[in-house]
Amino acid sequence: MDATEQHARIIAQRMAEARELVGVPVDVLADRSSVEAGLLEAIEKGRRYPTSSEVASVSGATGLPVGWFLEEREQLVASRRAALDGGVSPDFDVALEALAFRARKLRDRGIITVDRGHPFTMPQSHDDTKKGAEAARAAAGEGLEPIRDLTAFCEKLGLLAFSRNFVGSPFEGAVTEIQRDGERDFGVALVATRADSMRPRFTLAHELGHWLFGTTFADACGRSDVERFMNSFAAHLLMPEEYVHKVKSEYVGEPARLFVMAISARCGVSWTATLTHLLNLGTITQDEFVLEEKRRPTREDFQAAGFDIPLVDALSVVPPRFQELILDAYQRRAVSKGLALEALFGAVSESELPSRDLTQAAGA
Repeated sequence: MDATEQHARIIAQRMAEARELVGVPVDVLADRSSVEAGLLEAIEKGRRYPTSSEVASVSGATGLPVGWFLEEREQLVASRRAALDGGVSPDFDVALEALAFRARKLRDRGIITVDRGHPFTMPQSHDDTKKGAEAARAAAGEGLEPIRDLTAFCEKLGLLAFSRNFVGSPFEGAVTEIQRDGERDFGVALVATRADSMRPRFTLAHELGHWLFGTTFADACGRSDVERFMNSFAAHLLMPEEYVHKVKSEYVGEPARLFVMAISARCGVSWTATLTHLLNLGTITQDEFVLEEKRRPTREDFQAAGFDIPLVDALSVVPPRFQELILDAYQRRAVSKGLALEALFGAVSESELPSRDLTQAAGA
């Protein structure tokens, strides 16, 4: 088999993978792409090689970049955090795949640079997760106060975190590893946001744990003990024990509810996750946990208690330094308008793009 034939087979295989990602039968993809169903079936079965126009048409119908179809699939080391009700989410899967592909290509072109992530030792106990959280804060130059911008924090540790509201998605978050020369280079995380919810912050902290500890679908992700360790890491990262005791000292003699509300609001963590962590730290009793679990406060309750939530930043759509690099590259005409907008994932509209330097050559 010559190189041309091998490349054509790779493209045909990728077209089949694309249809699986979006979760539709051949006839539906045919309607969306204007490529006849019979031709798509022949391509997927290797009886016919696709033309460039057919690849472009399927690319437009699936939302995956054209370049994604032109190379063999990179081995993705990933974890995925699903909601309790389970299910599938083609929109989420396609977005994660496209983000990982674009980030790797932008790195290869020198448009973006990401600090390489160094894996931590996999925790064997909850005390290890506490130490891991402390090490992560130290590596990012963060003290014990609440992490205000969690997206920027992750970026310092080699994880590019993106977020978007995926209506009806069963997936809360996922992280995939981008490799260079067979070794881990940086990570790409995707988190599904929810209106008026602090849960996505915990989800991102959980996925950061997967990235730092190097878990994979094959050997760890989904195992109950690993998931518990990642939850413990996220809790210690967002609510350090020393900070919890500091806040506890402010509420001596006050109802436990006010103390819990203070931690939840200041650290940007959901009510249930906050209660669970405080119970594990011994700063509330089992009876207080049971009582407050039944009395989940509303936003108005927080405001009445003096907490104008959230007191921390919501997750950014794209990492801040990543956004700066893309906008700079666009301004220098190192990337096209289309690529810039795709990479920015909706964080910046076309009208918000900066003026371009007309003395520079246009990017691809």
